[in-house]
Amino acid sequence: MHSEIGEVEEQQARLARLYVAGSMAEEVLEAEGGRLRERRTRLETELRALEGAAPAMIEVDQIRDVLPAVAERLRVWVARRTSG
Repeated sequence: MHSEIGEVEEQQARLARLYVAGSMAEEVLEAEGGRLRERRTRLETELRALEGAAPAMIEVDQIRDVLPAVAERLRVWVARRTSG
């Protein structure tokens, strides 16, 4: 999705260069520019929807910080259950 947005951005830049160079009529610029704007907006909306639906990321640093304490509590719990 990011690559498609990048392609649209590049097309928009090429369109602007052609217009500035005088190789394109203003009507064509407006029509093509509008089409590219709509496509980019649609892609960005889809990307936001996908990112919002993505599962939460696991915080590895946070897990690494608490894991030793959790393991110790588990070891103590198991020791109490098996010693009695």
